Amino acid sequence: MDELIPVAIESKEANITASSQTIDAFSFTAALLAKAEEMLVTAKGTDAMYYIDGSTPTAANGHVMSADATYRIRGRINLKRFRFIARSGSGTIAVTLFTTKG
Repeated sequence: MDELIPVAIESKEANITASSQTIDAFSFTAALLAKAEEMLVTAKGTDAMYYIDGSTPTAANGHVMSADATYRIRGRINLKRFRFIARSGSGTIAVTLFTTKG
């Protein structure tokens, strides 16, 4: 059986702020999001807090995304529900979407 290897389909960045944001902050098209199965996420310049269940993170609540570390989030539903916020200060989040579909 051939292994399906994810292929990058698009990368974008968004500012991390003191307000909770969704995947919409990256302005990916609906067609790309429908095709995406996983993403790599890197917080740059500051730590971020995030959830992938649709809950709203705060500067004190959520999973910690350490500055300059890269995280993999898998599953379309998790990508759609991804929400993030700056833990303190400001910075950017870089995201690359991946698919195993042509």
